[in-house]
Amino acid sequence: MRLLARATIFGFRLAPILLLVYWILIFTGTHLPGSELRSLHVKDKVLHFGAFAGLAFLLAWSLPRRIGGVVPGVLVAAAVALIYGVLDEWTQGFVSHRTPSLGDLLADALGTLFGLLAYLGLRAVLVGILERPRASQQNWTQAPHR
Repeated sequence: MRLLARATIFGFRLAPILLLVYWILIFTGTHLPGSELRSLHVKDKVLHFGAFAGLAFLLAWSLPRRIGGVVPGVLVAAAVALIYGVLDEWTQGFVSHRTPSLGDLLADALGTLFGLLAYLGLRAVLVGILERPRASQQNWTQAPHR
């Protein structure tokens, strides 16, 4: 799993770069005037759910492990995503044709939960896959018992 956590592009960790680009896109998308979003023909709650699932996933992946392990990192990611959700809803009140909504905030929270569960599930699968070769290599190097 460290291999994925340390993936780089031009010497920079990939996860924080993806997080930054994604977060800019989310901020831009949630602060477009409401009349421009009607052309998407997608339910607003679905957009919020998906946006925050991606945000939470990338936050969990981006946080350094020195925070104290996987669970504390996921809790920090959840707190950051939820605080951002509250701030995002509040600032939408300043955009024309947009209004803050508790329904949107609920969709943000459920998306956050889904994104973090997806991160933990994918992480568990990848750790299992990446650890398996090490265990099999140990079996090959040991002399057979007769």
